[in-house]
Amino acid sequence: MNWWKDQFNSVEKNMHGLVVCLFLLTWGSMSKILELHKYIETYIELVDEDKWQKILELISIISKNYINKKDSLKLYEYTDHLSERLVVALGNRFNKIADKIYLKYLHSYKGDDKTILFFCLNVLSEMKEKDYTLWGNLLLYSAKLYNLSLEYDLYSFNVIRIRNDEKMPMEIAQKIFDNIKNYPRDLLIVAEKVYKEMVASEIIPVGKIAMEERWFEL
Repeated sequence: MNWWKDQFNSVEKNMHGLVVCLFLLTWGSMSKILELHKYIETYIELVDEDKWQKILELISIISKNYINKKDSLKLYEYTDHLSERLVVALGNRFNKIADKIYLKYLHSYKGDDKTILFFCLNVLSEMKEKDYTLWGNLLLYSAKLYNLSLEYDLYSFNVIRIRNDEKMPMEIAQKIFDNIKNYPRDLLIVAEKVYKEMVASEIIPVGKIAMEERWFEL
């Protein structure tokens, strides 16, 4: 632990401190990150959203498929306040428990930080398959992120794409069509598909109508 503290205490420029944070967030254990969270938060809060997003992507790539069951327990037991940016960094590093991290720290997030919104959107796109009540939050984050960034469609086109076996609730599709300008094309495509399926299911086949009304009987 002292080694990490020594690195932070010897920092002369903010960029150097950020490099230490990157190494700690990428290779450090959950317990070390939590114990040093105040050092980390000092530097990551200074980075603009675009640079921070790139750092998060790097952490995610390096830590892909990282698994340690003890990490989840340590996070549950931790009671100190963590900054929302650090929470997202933890979600990218310990991606196998990203859903638990979201539920513990970000389920009621109301801010406008695009990196946090994008993380929430990513996590919810997976979680909604098991809990349809999460569609409301997914819609909220999607609309907010879309209105904050003209590049939304470029980096999230496949984030909430619906697989063939999934189903968007009709009330969610209705909310989208009630405010089309507030939502990205990927959601509009899915909502349109839901409506088409609903209409198709309500159409009575001509053959059935003909039989019921005895069109061809003499």
